[in-house]
Amino acid sequence: MRTAIVVGARQSLGFRICSQLLDSGFVVYGKDYASWQNEQCEENWMYIGRNANLHFDYVDDDHDLISEDVDFLIVPLIDFYERDDSNINEQLLIQLQGIITKPSFAKTTILLVGPTAIHSRNCKISKGIEELKLNHKNVKEYCITMDYEQADGALYYKASNIAHKWTKKELQNYDEIAQFLIEKIL
Repeated sequence: MRTAIVVGARQSLGFRICSQLLDSGFVVYGKDYASWQNEQCEENWMYIGRNANLHFDYVDDDHDLISEDVDFLIVPLIDFYERDDSNINEQLLIQLQGIITKPSFAKTTILLVGPTAIHSRNCKISKGIEELKLNHKNVKEYCITMDYEQADGALYYKASNIAHKWTKKELQNYDEIAQFLIEKIL
């Protein structure tokens, strides 16, 4: 059975990715930050309900994001950029940088789903994410234009951190984005 960790699992895009992964038969390890929880997060999580393939844990300074061997580590950065919480963003970068040095992590594919560079340039996490992409060969990057509320957004993606060719895919909302991402990794 394929496995994935989703960081920010109860957030807008993270929740939809968890749902799609579960529907596709993955074992999902959802990770999220306690300080980010609100009524909407709880309602989203109740939608998934009890599922033997879903394991949830809060992330804190003492917790590793990965304690299990997994096929995919999915980080919907768009949720982190929207929150723009410098403490959590810094914590995420430190944890990701620690993870990529572990030999057991060499076979794990990292999926980064964030805003386009022009929309993320003012966020402090951007530089750290760029460095992370250079230090791990199994990074797949997906960039989302920020105009999804107007239903004319697009998803741009490339297969690795080395390739410079981007492909555009017209998608209308986070549900379609999550579905597309899961189709790409199946």
